[in-house]
Amino acid sequence: MTRAFDKMAALAALAGLVADRALAPVAVAQARLAAARAKAGALAQTRATLATDAADPLQAALMARQSERMRHRHIAAMSDLARLQADLELAKEAARPAYGRKLALDRLLAQRRTHR
Repeated sequence: MTRAFDKMAALAALAGLVADRALAPVAVAQARLAAARAKAGALAQTRATLATDAADPLQAALMARQSERMRHRHIAAMSDLARLQADLELAKEAARPAYGRKLALDRLLAQRRTHR
């Protein structure tokens, strides 16, 4: 029984390494998504500050033009955000089998340890 347990432990260790490697793209995608969310939030905040009323008509026109440019940048940032969210979901889907194998082997090892 110890030989079988040792083999299962080796398989579990290998599955852990494979799962770690499969989860690396997920971590990268999460970091990119967080950065994109921060960028989109900063653009929205900047645009909101430009929406204040200006007493000078020239100043108001400049702020409106700048706000319009910020609106276009915010739209592009939201598009990037959607793409990055999809990339994260694809990375999670790709990592799911490797991570599932790791969890299954860890549970089997835990059961074997308690029945020894």
